[in-house]
Amino acid sequence: MFYKVVFAVVVSFALTSALPIPGDIGGSLPSPLGEIIKQITDLLDSLKTQLPVPLPELPEVPVPSVPEIPIELPTIPEVPTLPELPAVPEIPSA
Repeated sequence: MFYKVVFAVVVSFALTSALPIPGDIGGSLPSPLGEIIKQITDLLDSLKTQLPVPLPELPEVPVPSVPEIPIELPTIPEVPTLPELPAVPEIPSA
């Protein structure tokens, strides 16, 4: 991305310095092209302010109803209990 920006700056600088603007002699005379462009943009801006901007009519959007989904919770099965084991007698050591 950085290289694209640098390239664009270099190319635009090269083009503006290589192409002379008609009517611009050493920067002492105003450019007639720039003045014409400024007049056109001023005219367009004044026309834009005079034109009424109608608001578009938006159609009513129906709101869909969401059906209620029944949720069944699983039941936890009973855990079987182990029977008590008889105590193992200790074996006497010899």
